[in-house]
Amino acid sequence: MIYGIIYYIIFLILFLVFFWAIEDNTLNKFATKVVEVDGQQMLVPDFTALEGDPRFIKSIGSKLVCDALGRLTGQKVKINRSLENTRSIVSGNPLKVDCFDIDNGIAAGYKPYEFSVYEGKNKFNKDIIEFYNRLALDASMKDALAEKNVIYIDIPYTVDKCENINGKLKCSKYVDEKVRIKRIEKYLKGKLINKLS
Repeated sequence: MIYGIIYYIIFLILFLVFFWAIEDNTLNKFATKVVEVDGQQMLVPDFTALEGDPRFIKSIGSKLVCDALGRLTGQKVKINRSLENTRSIVSGNPLKVDCFDIDNGIAAGYKPYEFSVYEGKNKFNKDIIEFYNRLALDASMKDALAEKNVIYIDIPYTVDKCENINGKLKCSKYVDEKVRIKRIEKYLKGKLINKLS
């Protein structure tokens, strides 16, 4: 009998957690709209689902940046950190930053080539709208960090994958990871010195 009660309580807790997760996810997927009826404007739910956020572009560069930031600040750096009290204008989900040193109020993000250049429909962008949504969310994330007085540093792919030779950038898809780490760390250190002085 006691086992039956324990199983019932566990089942009830799991059911409530599952229901809460579905409800929380669903609430962020719907918008509202203003409707005018007999000269009166009313705010009503709009049950057309919002789009999802653009696909996340996974890159080893993000990990290298987070590792470099952790070494420079001597603190644990949170990877892919959600920002509190922020909402994506596309999906309503919280905005995220690649690397966040919460103790020092410093964040950083790596921008791979695919983030910066639209080359038509591919595995990163189903269309130009997804590309521009990604740029808009990035700008929104930077604004949210600025409001929280967090120092933010962008690291473009040109830092670790390109060299300046005779005034021209020569980029390569394949650069030794140790070289990339040194370039990223040097760039981050210079930016941190500028922002903190």
